Amino acid sequence: MRTAPDDGATLAVSEEVVGGPLYTFDISNPEAISLLSTTRVDDEDSIHNVVVRERYAFCAWYVDGLRVYDLADPARPELIGSYDTWEGNEDVEERDDGSAWPNVNGATNVYPFGRHVAVSD
Repeated sequence: MRTAPDDGATLAVSEEVVGGPLYTFDISNPEAISLLSTTRVDDEDSIHNVVVRERYAFCAWYVDGLRVYDLADPARPELIGSYDTWEGNEDVEERDDGSAWPNVNGATNVYPFGRHVAVSD
C-alpha cells in the first residue's frame, strides 16, 4: 500500500516479501524520485500494510504487530510505538518449490482514523 504524508513530497511504501521493509521516497520532483530510507524489523519478518496520517506511518507488520513511525524526518523514521498482536511462531514458511514466504500471521491491516487505532489480526 502506498501513502504519502501530508507534506506532499514523501511517499511511504510497504514491500510484502521475506524481510520486507518500509520504504520512504522523496517524490517532490516526479522526474527525480529518490529513496530516503529502508526500515526493517529483521531479515525474516515482513511488513504488510502502511497507512500514513499526518507525519505518522502506522504499519501492520505481521508477526511484529503494529509499529508506528514518526516521519518528521522521512530519511530517518523513528519508531515511537508498537503493539505485538501475535504470540505464535515467527518462522519463515518454506514452500515445496524451495521458495520462502514470510510468516503472514499477526497484524494485517491498520486503521488509524479518529481517536483510536484499530489493527486486524
